[in-house]
Amino acid sequence: MPSLLPIHGCMVQKNRKRAALSFIFCLSSFWAFANLASQSEIVLVFRPNAESFFDAHEGLVDGLEDRFTVKQMFIERDQTTVHEMTDEVLRRHPHLIVLMGVGSIGLYAKYQRAQPEGTVFPPSLILMSLYADRPIHVLKNVVGISYEIPGVNSLNHLRMLVETPIRKVGTLYSPELEDFFQTQRKLCTSEKIELIGLPIAAKKRIRVKDIKRALQTLVHTYKVDALWVFNDTNLLGKRKGQANARIIKRGWEPTLKKFNLPVLVSAKSLMDLGHLGVFPDHFGLGEQAANMIHKIRENNWLIEGKFLRYPISVTKTVNMLLVEPAEIKLNAEVLAEMDEILTYSGATHQ
Repeated sequence: MPSLLPIHGCMVQKNRKRAALSFIFCLSSFWAFANLASQSEIVLVFRPNAESFFDAHEGLVDGLEDRFTVKQMFIERDQTTVHEMTDEVLRRHPHLIVLMGVGSIGLYAKYQRAQPEGTVFPPSLILMSLYADRPIHVLKNVVGISYEIPGVNSLNHLRMLVETPIRKVGTLYSPELEDFFQTQRKLCTSEKIELIGLPIAAKKRIRVKDIKRALQTLVHTYKVDALWVFNDTNLLGKRKGQANARIIKRGWEPTLKKFNLPVLVSAKSLMDLGHLGVFPDHFGLGEQAANMIHKIRENNWLIEGKFLRYPISVTKTVNMLLVEPAEIKLNAEVLAEMDEILTYSGATHQ
């Protein structure tokens, strides 16, 4: 009997070793599977390689990095091909695609049209694109975040900031933005703001005199209390994303300065024209998109209907370089709550 004890002990040790090895193998297999699962949930971002899109991408990654693998491909307008985009989609097999900028959206629309009828596309999300209500109706399985802030919200910020009453607001827009204008006009009525718009059609290119005459009509004929400059690429003479300096310098800028009326602008690039700018916080847009992606994942990657969300986080900038010469009186308490103030000594962040 004593001779069996060592053998029994040896068997126990072997069983313990086997159990330990089995546990280690199971544990390593579990972590390998967990890592594989997390890595398989890929969000693919198509975006321009431009500084203005960097903050939005950072906000997106910041909100997703704990659960998703975020990959990106730069889209060069008029250079990146549908074939290259197709290769990237096939290589990554994304659970969701983020489309930043007009170029990315246009190329992805071509990609979808090139696929066989009945193709099931992964959900996609539009971000950092002007007037996204138009392409969202063209793409399949898509939602998005509007770049435009409701005008009534921005105009309320302007009303609180300036001392003079604002009841009538004038704006110019190209015919392509008729639906956008009508939507903003209806929203403004809820705050008893009358939004008056003059559509300007340009057959080939916008002319300086067209801008001047229309602005003068708003001020002298319609007697508006303030002006709102839409981020309208047609009326700003923009080509390939760059504003035509002649339209800005000879049309908009001198005419707006002549009136000494409060001017609201909807993009940071237009702050040379406006006393107050209200536009989306780009990092916040990325975070908001990340939250939407989490909810889509919780819904088993299903999108129920097409919809656009308004931006949640905004930046309010006051241009004192224009306010002071125009002698526009501001509410000091409201001014102190602005995010950024432009002065002769530079930008001050609150």
